[in-house]
Amino acid sequence: MVVHGQAQPERPRVEYEDVEQLDRQAGVGLVGKMMGRHYRRSRLNTEIRFNLADVYVHRPYFTVWVSGVQIIVFIVMLSVYGIAPINVHNVRSETVVLRSNMVYETVTHDEESNMWIGPRPRDLILLGAKYSPCMRRDTQIEALLSHEYETERGSACCIYNDKSGCVQTISDENYICSNLLAVWKKNVNGPGTVCGLDPQFCKSPSNLTGAWKGDITRWPMCEATRPSNAEHMTCDIIGKPCCVGVSGECVITSSDYCEFLHGYFQPDAFLCSQVTDGLTGLLTCNKRTSTLDKTNHKLDTREIQKYKTRNTKQVPKKTILY
Repeated sequence: MVVHGQAQPERPRVEYEDVEQLDRQAGVGLVGKMMGRHYRRSRLNTEIRFNLADVYVHRPYFTVWVSGVQIIVFIVMLSVYGIAPINVHNVRSETVVLRSNMVYETVTHDEESNMWIGPRPRDLILLGAKYSPCMRRDTQIEALLSHEYETERGSACCIYNDKSGCVQTISDENYICSNLLAVWKKNVNGPGTVCGLDPQFCKSPSNLTGAWKGDITRWPMCEATRPSNAEHMTCDIIGKPCCVGVSGECVITSSDYCEFLHGYFQPDAFLCSQVTDGLTGLLTCNKRTSTLDKTNHKLDTREIQKYKTRNTKQVPKKTILY
């Protein structure tokens, strides 16, 4: 063969059978073999047959490795965190649980669904999904936390008369802390009592160090306690803080109800203010500096009022439920 005046070596002739008997056929692959795909002889001219016999088919090692890692991560993620309800709308569930008022109640909970068959939004954030409050200050969450602190500041320990237990409540009204069945230990002058926590009976940090303020929302965790006969220190605490959702919502309730809400129960804490420095329960957020400095920073009153009157589904209005 002569091309542009130069002699070219003759190409070997490639027959149909040579192409069909190749160990790896370009464009077919494993799935194609499983589905019975094959080359059409009507489209295999001499040039195409030669190119198919001469081509080197590269194996997709990197793609197989990346896909394998993703499948393993997906399986581990589902086995650890589980699967959210599969739906396009919120899914309502109902059960009977023991509440912090020592009464079995039928409760309902609207849970966010995931139509893509995967974990819940909270678990996705824990796994590294982007969430803006983890990266910058969020005025709505700051207003929510400020409202939580303002509400908890007026709370006190509700002690049942039959010595069955006690729980931190925000009011002495009958539907929260019954006047017939319990006593609401509220100090007239000074901060309210906290179930299981008192500066007078704490060794570390000591009350002499100035760590204990007149505001219970700024009280630290007590690492070592002194013996005490006070009722609010010896009673069996029924409700502890439970972190729910991804917007800093905290509920002081029983462990059964917290499990029903798919929240994070905090057995070592006594107040919601001790666990809501940032977003409660989110490992990506609670290690950073709090977005609300409870000592020096105060939110604008207009911002708090805007939060209270805003009708939004993203941030609940009532966040502390006792």
